[in-house]
Amino acid sequence: MFMLLNAPIWLTWLNKLLKQMACLMVDDGVVLPDEASLYLTAIEDAEYKDDKIEFWNNVYGFDMSCIKKQAMMEPLVDTVDQKQIVTNCHLLKTMDISKMVPGDASFTAPFKLIAERDDYIHAFVAYFDVSFTKC
Repeated sequence: MFMLLNAPIWLTWLNKLLKQMACLMVDDGVVLPDEASLYLTAIEDAEYKDDKIEFWNNVYGFDMSCIKKQAMMEPLVDTVDQKQIVTNCHLLKTMDISKMVPGDASFTAPFKLIAERDDYIHAFVAYFDVSFTKC
């Protein structure tokens, strides 16, 4: 199971954490988890799209389809079943959180996703694995 990641919320959280670390952390302090690897993949999720996006075509008899465009643009945090994954999972970046400073969480990274089956792609999923390497 994977977790959809709302990147702007995560980046805001991480930058706040890094600012607090700079102010409050003692020199030999430990941050846990201390490492995070950010990945990208793509999924098929027609059921979710039908439930949450196509819903706006008929809301208790009212055509609210004008909201669909905004609903499609909103990032969300949710779980994803592994059988929904359509592509490979591409590592975007590994970060040593204990050595990061505010601003390090903003980056660009090239990526290539390769379809592993013939299916639709309804969403990109960004997720991260964290490690406790200092334990």
